[in-house]
Amino acid sequence: MVILLGAHTVGVAHCSFFSERLQNDPSMDANLAARLRNVCANQNTDPTVLLDQGTGFVVDNEFYKQLLLKRGIMHIDQQLAIDRSTSGFVSRFARDGNGFKKGFGNAMVKMGSIGVLVGNVGEVRTNCRVFNPKNKPTVPSPPPKVKASPPSKKTKTKKQKKPKSSGKKKK
Repeated sequence: MVILLGAHTVGVAHCSFFSERLQNDPSMDANLAARLRNVCANQNTDPTVLLDQGTGFVVDNEFYKQLLLKRGIMHIDQQLAIDRSTSGFVSRFARDGNGFKKGFGNAMVKMGSIGVLVGNVGEVRTNCRVFNPKNKPTVPSPPPKVKASPPSKKTKTKKQKKPKSSGKKKK
């Protein structure tokens, strides 16, 4: 997951997705929070900011370097640098740009080969790290939508004739 979130090395987020972090969040650099408060002050337009405050239009490891400086925009991103189970990966990718690029490329190829499971074959996990308990019902995938094709011009549909009445009224 740490490598996949590296996709945030490019892209933007609307202020509404992180505005709660701009007030007294010790995990965010105070100078960054102050700057973002100014950018996000106009809530009528919901401005966007770069997810990578260093090189927001380049796929590189700068995103991870920014996380080590408490400059992650999204809460989940910053947690990568704080959590003991993921902080080592953040440090490694911050040091090794080529390692990040190679790992990220491999992860994207793997993601592209994942088959989508539908119906009762797949499951929607309540916790992404753990399979759902067998006795707990899961939310099934909706059935695929089938497009009805219009009748071809060659096939003509006949109108059914109504049976003729005998003219006698029933009592």
